[in-house]
Amino acid sequence: AKGAPGATVTIKGTNLNGVIAVVIGGAQAAISNTSTAAKLVVTVPEKAPVGTALITVTSASGQAVSVKKFTVT
Repeated sequence: AKGAPGATVTIKGTNLNGVIAVVIGGAQAAISNTSTAAKLVVTVPEKAPVGTALITVTSASGQAVSVKKFTVT
């Protein structure tokens, strides 16, 4: 998957309704209020470095890091 800073990206999964933070390439992403337990809609942060990046999702239960890398264009 890839996207430019400012682009909207959908992350699919389960139990995502408790997510409190999403970080792409070390930069905090904005989480949309249209997110649900099955999908997170986030905006690629302007400060995300161009190139491949990991996505980290944080909830009260802990953190999960993407297995596949995301490309910031």
